[in-house]
Amino acid sequence: ALHPNYAGKHEKSHGPKMNGGIVIKTNQNQRYATNGVTGFFARELARKEPKVPIQEFVVRSDCPCGSTIGPILSASTGIRTVDLGMPQ
Repeated sequence: ALHPNYAGKHEKSHGPKMNGGIVIKTNQNQRYATNGVTGFFARELARKEPKVPIQEFVVRSDCPCGSTIGPILSASTGIRTVDLGMPQ
């Protein structure tokens, strides 16, 4: 479930799997809204409902990734956010 035009930007064995569950996206350069606290909350919520599988997706720190609106809104409002997605 990696973008075919950018396959070289990702680790082949660490891509999210189709129909494998919700993906929590993180980036060490904080280009996504997920941080340690919000990622933990999302994992704990999913753990309490065993029918909700969770996948982790970490973008390599040497590759720029899309700075989503999540970090911008989180910083300006103070609302804790997590970047989630579904592989497609």
